[in-house]
Amino acid sequence: MTFQSSPPHPSRGPDRHTQQDLRVLLDHAPDAIARFDRALRYVYVNEATARFHQRPAHDFLGKTNSELDDDPETSSAIDHNLRDVFATGHERRFEILFSSPDGLMWFRTRMVPELDESGAVEFVLAISRDLTHQKVTETALHEAETRAAAAQITATLAHEINNPLAVAVNAMYLLSHNSSLDTDARNLVNVVSGSLDRVTNISRRMLFLYQKNQHRDDEFCSEKESACADD
Repeated sequence: MTFQSSPPHPSRGPDRHTQQDLRVLLDHAPDAIARFDRALRYVYVNEATARFHQRPAHDFLGKTNSELDDDPETSSAIDHNLRDVFATGHERRFEILFSSPDGLMWFRTRMVPELDESGAVEFVLAISRDLTHQKVTETALHEAETRAAAAQITATLAHEINNPLAVAVNAMYLLSHNSSLDTDARNLVNVVSGSLDRVTNISRRMLFLYQKNQHRDDEFCSEKESACADD
């Protein structure tokens, strides 16, 4: 079989100019686009696909994902979906984690069957969109929400502690100035007062951490809103 680097086309037998125009269009697309035959071999990739893999486009032609030494788990997931599209003739959509030379990347992939004149699936076209930035932002937002929830619980506990703590501290202060206390009683009051001071400091630190976390998360949300506006 001869493997061609020609892109998929909407009709049979396009002229040379149509092929060239379509190639330019696909090679400038930000999404990774690839075409597979029934043996799960690449018959076309655009420049975005080559760029994400950091290898020339001609390296893909006539090879399967496993022959390209891609991550076995990723290759298996892609091949599984390709087989399903070839077997059923139905489109598939899924998200996949890809280990690129630049690190882990998330992609949302759509696989579309290309039918021959008899109605059988001849090729499968795979279009993958980079979701890495979105996934990183979602993870950061989730972590910020988790911190905010923990900080809110911390602040609530601090306030709940402060109310009875203030009563106890005031009571110890008045008791320490009671002239009727003997030495043992006064020593005991001092021990209790010292312990209450430590609890007071803990409560204050809890409130400080809550306020610090709240300020940081407010800044993160403002940056996220700005990024969304820019997009």
